[in-house]
Amino acid sequence: MTSPAEQQEQEVQLFRDLTIRFTDRTLLSNQELSVPYGSITVLMGPSGVGKSVLADTVFRLDEARAETSVQGDIGSARQEGALVFQEGGGLPHLTVNDNLMLVSSERDRCREMAQQFQILPDGKGANLSGGERRRLAVGRSLLASKRFLWLDEPEAGLDLQRTRELSSLLRQQVEEHKLAAVVTTHNTEFAAQLADRVVFLGYDGRLQEIEVESDDFGSKRDSIVRQLGEKLSETVTQDGPSGTTEETRPGFSTRFRAFTRNLNAGAWLFQIAESLPYLFKFVSNRQSNATFLQSLILSAGRGLFYYPFIGAIFGGVFILMFDAVKFVPAALVIQEFGSTTVMRFSPPIAAILVAACAGSTIASWVGQMSASRQLDALVVLDIRITRIVLGPVWWGLAIATLVNTFMFALALACVFAAYLWAVANDGQQAMTDFWLSFASSSTSLYGLEQLGGAVLKTVGYGMLVSAVTVGCASVKLRSPADVAAAVTRGIVWSSIVVMVVELLILLADYGVRQT
Repeated sequence: MTSPAEQQEQEVQLFRDLTIRFTDRTLLSNQELSVPYGSITVLMGPSGVGKSVLADTVFRLDEARAETSVQGDIGSARQEGALVFQEGGGLPHLTVNDNLMLVSSERDRCREMAQQFQILPDGKGANLSGGERRRLAVGRSLLASKRFLWLDEPEAGLDLQRTRELSSLLRQQVEEHKLAAVVTTHNTEFAAQLADRVVFLGYDGRLQEIEVESDDFGSKRDSIVRQLGEKLSETVTQDGPSGTTEETRPGFSTRFRAFTRNLNAGAWLFQIAESLPYLFKFVSNRQSNATFLQSLILSAGRGLFYYPFIGAIFGGVFILMFDAVKFVPAALVIQEFGSTTVMRFSPPIAAILVAACAGSTIASWVGQMSASRQLDALVVLDIRITRIVLGPVWWGLAIATLVNTFMFALALACVFAAYLWAVANDGQQAMTDFWLSFASSSTSLYGLEQLGGAVLKTVGYGMLVSAVTVGCASVKLRSPADVAAAVTRGIVWSSIVVMVVELLILLADYGVRQT
């Protein structure tokens, strides 16, 4: 008789007595599953039965989901395993070698792994095909010394030849490294090529093993197809996709948790605090540095003409607005309050523009990495995504906000200066006085202190916009619609936060001047 210790050495226990309830139905009812090392278990079942939710549960990725209730004993998959999602592996802005070096500091070993898996080491992750991304994810897991792999429909989107190559590669790696593997799929041919055993998950919440003993591929495939047909017929007839539990309206606490999770409000200030230590650390890390530069290019590089253009338009509107009021000459207003106007209004207005332009670009970029489960895949591999992704992205957007605000303010000031030069009695002197007013030695709120205050506000607003944007985009997203909603949420809440803070600053300033 095999002892528990010996059994642990022979197989990985994924879960025991596990029950999962998701929204209005039971996905899994008091089930257990273990996978022997050196073998592949194929998990099959109808669409929507809960295979992806089961994977998230096994790897403890959805513990905070308000819609999911989990009871039972979850095994050591999170410690021992790696989860390969349908989109495969690899951050799109890093090279293949840099993606592999996330889990191993040995560059030569990473290059050898890439060559073994027939991927160009210097190729960008964004340029890889579907099959190459999946091979990269498997190779990265092996470099991380993971003994258990869970692959979620790895053949999805691959042609017949690539599917066969992937099947052969997986079989070779499992046998060579004595891995335990679970593969979810709807493809019976792929299952027949891979499976040491096939397990079926039905709408009744039970796992049932399909007996497949034939070594002949054709007979094996036909047996799987026949038994799958029987299982599908049974589970749909008896239980149906609606599940076995009574549908109930979510309670207030559940809906409130879902709201706060989607808003991710509590993560904004935490994002600031958690990212601050990485300001100097990520510069020395190759992957973090590449993420920071990509974030800076996306958020600052593409707005080189946008922010000066909007600043110039804003200056023109300001001048026309006062020129329309005949008894308040615009030139007089600019001479008296021009520098004050630039320094007072540029930080909040530019911050809102950054949230709408650069912020939406960054939120979409990070959101796509979240929706394609790249961030979750890194979390499973014990990679600090705050250091590699979120922190560098945060700082890239914050610094871009500072640069873009300066460009907006400079364009606005140039329009004011050009107007004074054109209409003032002594245009040259008026323009010179206007520029000198920015460096006034006055100790009033509108002198040098205001210039320092404008810089501080710009830095602060950049940090807030970055925190809100990255916080909204890094929450668990699952679809393009979720990404679009996260982008909108980031713009709206960034604007609200900036305007509320600006209002509080103005009220405080007004109170000081009144006293």
